[in-house]
Amino acid sequence: MKGTPKNLLMLGCLAALSLLAGCQKGGEVIAVVNGESISKDDYYRYLELKPDVRVILQNDRASLPVDGSLGFQALQDLIAQRLTMQLAKDKKIYPNEKEITDEIAFQKKLKPQFLAQLTGRGLTMDMIKESLALDLIQEKLLTQGITISDAQVETYIKNNPAQFIEPEKVDLRWILVKDNRTQARVDQEIGGGQSFAQLAPRYSEASDAKDTKGKLVDRATGGPPAVRDLPPAVQTALKNLNEGQMTDWIRFPDGNAKFLMEKKIASKKVVMDDARKEFLRRLLAKQEGQKARDIDKQILGKMRDSKIDVRKREFKDPWERAYEQYKTQNRIEGMTGGSGR
Repeated sequence: MKGTPKNLLMLGCLAALSLLAGCQKGGEVIAVVNGESISKDDYYRYLELKPDVRVILQNDRASLPVDGSLGFQALQDLIAQRLTMQLAKDKKIYPNEKEITDEIAFQKKLKPQFLAQLTGRGLTMDMIKESLALDLIQEKLLTQGITISDAQVETYIKNNPAQFIEPEKVDLRWILVKDNRTQARVDQEIGGGQSFAQLAPRYSEASDAKDTKGKLVDRATGGPPAVRDLPPAVQTALKNLNEGQMTDWIRFPDGNAKFLMEKKIASKKVVMDDARKEFLRRLLAKQEGQKARDIDKQILGKMRDSKIDVRKREFKDPWERAYEQYKTQNRIEGMTGGSGR
């Protein structure tokens, strides 16, 4: 949640939820936070679906070193999430069942496939509800006492028209191959009249080729990608391509790829219905809250008053070092989760 996004519309596609583990019963205990256990099942389930990773940026490399380890990051995330929920209970702002149900309905207004996409990634309904609860907690921590009027929303829309334009998109299929032999076979079959749509799921080595039937999709929305989000070489290749035409093979670090242009989708102005205006109002309220409030500091204060027992042996020393660093920096960056709304 850093600054105003280039296109507020993109935030209508909310799928990157934060608390993915759920509360499992039984199994080995990895850590205990104020008497609440984080089980081995919690830990591995979260690690399987961890939505982001903290890296160390250096020299603009394509391959970036992880900050610590993915396993330890997952544990930090889970501890911070437990502390965040406990803080909400202390402040009596933990969302009730109706608030969570209403939030699901609201997200479905913004994006009808909201639940289908999350369950398709392996999340259960309980996991989705806990994720939304954490997002709502963070919103409440930021926005208590802040009111954004309808007039302020309308003024923002009027003064920032570029932020309410859906960008140009392209409906593409693609085939990624990692060796010349497969590339030659694909070319031969295309030349023999085989359809690209049939060849893509058969030959493409993209990880989701079979699931998407060779479609290139925006992972956040599940729909066609925006042209501006594609690699420069692909954008260049598509520039003068008509619908139904294919690119030449384009070199990537992990192989070569060929694209079929199925449809061009022109940019268009977004219709700001009541749900989108409400979303914008909430976003503006959070931005106002960020100016005066710091969730990290609130959670750090909770952490200082908490008893945290890390029981997984290989994480004990890293946790002690990280805890001292948090106190020194007065920050818990990257640990609080949240969907970045």
